Amino acid sequence: MNKYFLGDVHGAYKALLQVLKRSNFDYENDLLISLGDIVDGWPDVVECVEELLKVKNLICIRGNHDTWALDMLVDGVTDELWLNAGDGSATLDSYKKHDKLDDVRHIRFFEKQLPYYIDSENRLFVHGGLDLEVDIQKQSLEDVSYNRSLWKSAIHHHKESLNFDQSKIYREIYIGHTKTNETFPDAKPINLFNIWNMDQGVKSLGKLSLMNIETKEIFQSDWIYTLYS
Repeated sequence: MNKYFLGDVHGAYKALLQVLKRSNFDYENDLLISLGDIVDGWPDVVECVEELLKVKNLICIRGNHDTWALDMLVDGVTDELWLNAGDGSATLDSYKKHDKLDDVRHIRFFEKQLPYYIDSENRLFVHGGLDLEVDIQKQSLEDVSYNRSLWKSAIHHHKESLNFDQSKIYREIYIGHTKTNETFPDAKPINLFNIWNMDQGVKSLGKLSLMNIETKEIFQSDWIYTLYS
């Protein structure tokens, strides 16, 4: 079994297919850990969920955008801020287009997402981040899906050439949520200390990233603006 983790997808089905194909991902035997935010942004949200449902060994973390999508599917909640500023309109349009607003498989997909995942090697997978001063089990879903303080601290310590020993309570930490292509314009996954950031801005004209957890081999999509007009 090869083990991979996937950055924020944001409805970019064409990019998702590219990284799975370029990594020779085995849907039956390989493990895929998704860092969340499957929805909102590009128009192929339903296709993205359908593709991930094909993966036999899937661990999916819930992103903040996924929570909004679940609220829509379960309760019909479509907050105006989410529809506009959050690009939720693309998600709503996708579900209307495919007539899947009541699809139980999709509802269960989002309901089964985890707030975070810690594997047997003490590697933490979380969408946004966490407060290193508080036990993660005591932090809410909102805390771990929105929190950017971990990545901001890592950047600060890196720029100031300081040690960042607090993060060593985990062997490695993998996050998304905060796009790296504004600070690091080459749109590659960024490793600071023991923290990997896998959000290369696919929602905002960047790339989608997939990485082999053990070998750290990186597979990326084309620039998203070449895939979607």
